Amino acid sequence: RTRSLPRRTDVFHFILSFVVVVVVVTHRPRRPTHYHRLCYTFDKSYIFIIIHNTRNFVRRLNTRATTGTAVYIVIFIYLPVKNTAAPSTYTMVLLNSTRSSIAGRRNRIGGPSLLLAACACVCICGSQVQSQRAGGGNRDAPVVNIRRQGAVSGVEVPLNKIGHRAWTYLGIPFAKPPIGNLRFAPPEVDPPPAWSGVLAGTAHKPACIPDPPVRPHPVHRLFTTVTPGPVKISEDCLYLNVYRPEGAVPEEKFPVMVWFHPGDFHWGTPIYWDASVLAARHKVIVVTTAYRLNILGFYTDNTAEASGNWGLLDQAAALDWVQRNIDSFGGSAQNVTVFGQGSGAVSVGLHAVSPVSRDKFHRAISMSGNALLRTAVMPADGPDAVLDALADKFNCFRNTLTGCLRNVDAEALVKGGGSLTRWGPVVDGPALANDSSGQDPFLPDTPAALMDDGRFAAVPHMIGYNRMEDAFGAFDAFDGMNGGGEGITRDRFEALVREGVDDDDEDDRRARQFRRLQQQQQQQQAATTVTTGESVGGLPDGGDVADDDSNCTFDAGFVVDTVVLRYARQTDDPETLRRNYVIMAANKAYGATGHRVAGYVSRLNATYVYRYEYKLRATKALPAAAEWMDAPHGVELPVVWGMPYWPSASAIDWTAADRRMSDTAMALWTNFARHADPAYRSAGVNVRWDEYDPRNPRVMVLDKVPNMSQPEQEPEFWNEYYPKVLAVALQCCPNRTVESAATAVHEGPGSAALVALVLVALSSSSLVSGWPSLLA
Repeated sequence: RTRSLPRRTDVFHFILSFVVVVVVVTHRPRRPTHYHRLCYTFDKSYIFIIIHNTRNFVRRLNTRATTGTAVYIVIFIYLPVKNTAAPSTYTMVLLNSTRSSIAGRRNRIGGPSLLLAACACVCICGSQVQSQRAGGGNRDAPVVNIRRQGAVSGVEVPLNKIGHRAWTYLGIPFAKPPIGNLRFAPPEVDPPPAWSGVLAGTAHKPACIPDPPVRPHPVHRLFTTVTPGPVKISEDCLYLNVYRPEGAVPEEKFPVMVWFHPGDFHWGTPIYWDASVLAARHKVIVVTTAYRLNILGFYTDNTAEASGNWGLLDQAAALDWVQRNIDSFGGSAQNVTVFGQGSGAVSVGLHAVSPVSRDKFHRAISMSGNALLRTAVMPADGPDAVLDALADKFNCFRNTLTGCLRNVDAEALVKGGGSLTRWGPVVDGPALANDSSGQDPFLPDTPAALMDDGRFAAVPHMIGYNRMEDAFGAFDAFDGMNGGGEGITRDRFEALVREGVDDDDEDDRRARQFRRLQQQQQQQQAATTVTTGESVGGLPDGGDVADDDSNCTFDAGFVVDTVVLRYARQTDDPETLRRNYVIMAANKAYGATGHRVAGYVSRLNATYVYRYEYKLRATKALPAAAEWMDAPHGVELPVVWGMPYWPSASAIDWTAADRRMSDTAMALWTNFARHADPAYRSAGVNVRWDEYDPRNPRVMVLDKVPNMSQPEQEPEFWNEYYPKVLAVALQCCPNRTVESAATAVHEGPGSAALVALVLVALSSSSLVSGWPSLLA
């Protein structure tokens, strides 16, 4: 005959069941397994109440039956996050045999088996819910009310690889659609776009219409590959996205990082930049914003009617939106970091010098780009040829061209006009000098002039570049030799240097021309004010001003010899020449200008400079990268953005070293955003990163083991000596003023030979002493 369980044993089993389930659900081990992480993630939203319900609680069973039944009732109380619908309650009844007959023996399988059944049910149900979240059944994030606009819902994104979740709010409008009369105009933000009900922030809005390159950059291909689904495009594209960590807001609120995407101002979209990992793992809010591109974003006729820089004004409007509304998402409007790469980094630098936006952020990160790049600002010497071509192409009258182009189909305009010139930022100060509408110029002068005058945001800066920035672009330059796979000859090295020298001479001439145009305009304004009491605006056409350099000659060969003397004096090895050329190009274009910006900013605030050298180990990430490349342009992006942890990038063969580098980079970037110090002691960071000192220009070398470099020698060559070499090479120019020793050399006979001797002497000094170690 069966015997009933004693009362105290029954109660003991109930208590044990409850305690074990609670421990399983709430326990978070130091190094969680997938099972524990699942239960930990699950317990964040559910409470389990187990009621051991058998009639033994009420009375003893005394029956002859060989099989009895005990019942556990597990009640799942779903606790949704704040501001969502009421809780849902589910009840599950678990039936378990407490007595069975096996081979004539009675075996009690009582409380312990019920305990296992209850625990199994908890974890199985948790697994099912987690699977639903990981697929199309992601749970909604809390609804957020945005002032003067409306309510927006989001999505909770599970990130199983890092054991965190993010809340994402996608497709929030920050300005009215820039269509019709708002094309070629500043973004319309007052009143802001508003809606009724709850805006579904669950999917990206269309991207701004791009003018993509014929051959996309390999890093761009990587990000498009891991972005699910086709990307739609539209002229109605001024939307931003907010990524934030799940959970409660800390007392000091989350730091905010605003991303300006790369793409040479011609293409790109925030859709490619999933900030879920960055936000969730390092407890920051990341805002990614769209802005108008190519001709739609940077068309100008050099008058007040269309002064240009529309894309940059879009970015400034997004920064205004952040200042007004990010606190609704838990972010701190007093701790906003702008960061970007490539043209996005140029944007960061231009915002730092622009009177329109330099007070809208508190830190700045420029990755492989800055406002002093030779391609940062387009020439402002009169775009007559481009405007004439646009008028012909779209059957417009030249004197009403801007109004006519506003009526052209947007995609046709980009396709037909996007390739006529390299659209980008311009100095719009002269065009708006006498604008009656009250529009402030975004760039009243060149970035260099503004920085010389101290007119820039004196906020902490983090500036960096990659050791082989132009390695992918050099494939085209290395034509005829297997894309540089076998190295390059000395003749090819010198020819490539000559192309760069010619570009520098042209840039120098344009800069002098622009200054003369400014001076002439000022004289005209002064004369008009005196004679009529009225002032006139607009820059004169470039062709109306005589070129004072027309009688001068430029000795390009002398400059080439100077550069070759420094970078290829002691080698004819093709592979060494290839490597030296790529590193030289990076130092000249990105390194020297980055150091120059750092020199300005470091006088007023903390500045940190890095050189990125880590070579990705994942072969599927950048299959186009040759073996000799270590850190080409853009290769740091998947590392900084935590792509080794993206669910959509799980098919890529990331290595443990790639993940460690990503951990370090994400920690450095977010530490800077939070503390204005990238090496702030925190989890995942154990490096020493000294502030930049122009007198001892050391940089952080970001490689497998980050370390501070020896004092850099290249900035001094490119920023101090190379301009003087260019000045000496420009001969017979009556208005040219050459400084110090360069002037004396120029006035004497045999100037080129004498300067070459001076540079040979410099080569034996400390100026070049760091070169072998730099190339090591």
